[in-house]
Amino acid sequence: MIYFCRQYFFLSLLTLLCWQADPMYLPFSGVGFSPASAVAAGNPYTRHIPNNMQGNSRPAPTSRPSSTRTVVRGKVTIPRRTKTVVARPASHNAAVRINQAVRAGRNRGKGLTSPVIIHRAAAIMQTNRALSAGPAPTPMIAAASGSDGTKNKHEEREPSNIKEKLVNTKSGQAMYEKSVLLSINADQKTLALIKRQGLQVKESLSLSHLGITVTSFTVSAGQDVAHNVHQLRDKGIDVVTLNHYYTLDAGSKQKHSPISVPDMASSSWPLPCTYSSGRNISIGMVDGPVDIHQPLLKNQKIIHKSFISVSFRAHNDHGTTMAKLLVGQPTTQFSGLIPKARLYAANAFACPDETTPKATVLAILQSLDWLMEQRVQVINLSFSGPDNNLLRLAVRNILAKGVPIIAAAGNHGPEGPTAYPGAYEGVIAITAIDRYLRPYRHANQGKYISFAGPGVRIPIPGKNGKISYKSGTSFAAPYYTALIAAILSRQPSLRSISKLVPVLAKYAVDLGAPGRDPVYGWGLVSNITKCDLPLLSQF
Repeated sequence: MIYFCRQYFFLSLLTLLCWQADPMYLPFSGVGFSPASAVAAGNPYTRHIPNNMQGNSRPAPTSRPSSTRTVVRGKVTIPRRTKTVVARPASHNAAVRINQAVRAGRNRGKGLTSPVIIHRAAAIMQTNRALSAGPAPTPMIAAASGSDGTKNKHEEREPSNIKEKLVNTKSGQAMYEKSVLLSINADQKTLALIKRQGLQVKESLSLSHLGITVTSFTVSAGQDVAHNVHQLRDKGIDVVTLNHYYTLDAGSKQKHSPISVPDMASSSWPLPCTYSSGRNISIGMVDGPVDIHQPLLKNQKIIHKSFISVSFRAHNDHGTTMAKLLVGQPTTQFSGLIPKARLYAANAFACPDETTPKATVLAILQSLDWLMEQRVQVINLSFSGPDNNLLRLAVRNILAKGVPIIAAAGNHGPEGPTAYPGAYEGVIAITAIDRYLRPYRHANQGKYISFAGPGVRIPIPGKNGKISYKSGTSFAAPYYTALIAAILSRQPSLRSISKLVPVLAKYAVDLGAPGRDPVYGWGLVSNITKCDLPLLSQF
């Protein structure tokens, strides 16, 4: 009796060792295990595996009945009183061998092993993660970009009847003017229906150069117009919208680089270069006020106009900084990117309640209408905010007239909300990078990003002549505005987005994943930092 017990003990121990050495070995039966055989045998703990995934795939067990007790050994789950196991994928043994080879190489003092082995290990781990995650979810809306470089017309687009974003999640403040409702090209019948909601007509604006008529309504004090907007949309009146707020994309004062590399954190881009062309080009921008009396701007061709109430405080230097970066007078220390150009600066931003400067969509549209009246060839918009039907229509009409729009990508962080107008179809959205080609830590990311430009620690002379350093996607956009202005001064036929974007993409250095990616877009146009023009004769 003792002899048979001893034999049974050693046999069980041998079986256990064999199973631990090779999990594909099926204990107690002496046969191998594969996902395909499990499906054929009707294994109740293995879900169906497609034919093209059998053999080397990872079978994912379905949930077991609550009455089934299990024993977990490593990553292999064995139900008690059954001879079936759910095995590791076939690639697992290869991964184990690779790990053993890596450890052996290190033990021999060779440091890292062959790059081929490491590459294979990475491929195996990526395969395992993909198999574990299962098939990728099917996107609800196709977001592929067109071959001409423009965004798909459904990309980043919200349906018109969806509730608009009303509150800034960081500050808790409303992202619209609570007492004002706007209607877009509404006829008399629609206006009468709006009045029945108890709203009073404030004013009607004909923005003829945008092809838009805007009527503004007010509600009684203490009421919120968002309720009226949703009621009207429920009744099928979708020509109404909120008077949304937009903020300038000036960057944070925090250092971009981690503390562990202070030498990189203090590194800035070189002083901007200068395009020699641009004498016959007009640039438009919607921003804050511009102090034309500063030395770098005193003798430049700048025409400015304000579209804010005189009762609002308008002190901020963002607009002045943008003007210096675009058309600042060349000196021994600094030069604007395209100083020979004429700049039309529309001021739409103010500080009504001593907070961050912001502009209403109505002030932005008045600014854009004025810029179109001046027949500018390119427009810079270094601000961002929520999607708005009125702003979307204005952008579409401007692009239809052959005027490129360059916008900041937004400074709401990699996981931040989609920033408009940068995300509208046809707009060239610019993200910011530092001089080591790393993305700005506060920059937005998304499918709408077009290109990357210098935007971290940009040196700009202040009012007293001392250099200050600016960071943000706001300061990356002018690099492309100036480049496009210089291109159009030489070859006006490229003003169409379908022709212009491929030219820029051809000369872009891919900084991220191959092709267009949500971090860098198509990358950094190599001409940006040298102020050279592409070989336009090829296009």
